[in-house]
Amino acid sequence: MLLPSRLALTLVVILLAGTTSAAKVDLSQYVNPLIGSEGPVSGSGFGGGDIFVGGARPFGVAKVGIDSTAANWSTAVLNGGWTPDGNVTGISMMHESGTGGSPKYGLISQMPLTSVDGPVNILDNTTYSQKRVS
Repeated sequence: MLLPSRLALTLVVILLAGTTSAAKVDLSQYVNPLIGSEGPVSGSGFGGGDIFVGGARPFGVAKVGIDSTAANWSTAVLNGGWTPDGNVTGISMMHESGTGGSPKYGLISQMPLTSVDGPVNILDNTTYSQKRVS
């Protein structure tokens, strides 16, 4: 009879100890999603980790990310279509990580616009490029 009462008391103590509030720590402060994306030259993606920068679903089914341009197009595709500098050209739904960023048939980008001014060249991916916001 003594053993079940000790077990019950132990369970009550454990349950009450578990209800004390622990200090809330924001663990996202330790996460840097851009790590490995910048190369040895500050502000350049050339020579970086060739990683995809953006959100991804499990198994890489969808990888939403920002596409950007650079003065040198050969360095613009190194990090999944993203460069630390350059203009934003759109948001696309599929990127690769590793050896280059553009899929075989290119990126199908979407760019939210507030207005369209001047002549439009639909074959030029830089027609609607926008400056980055700091």
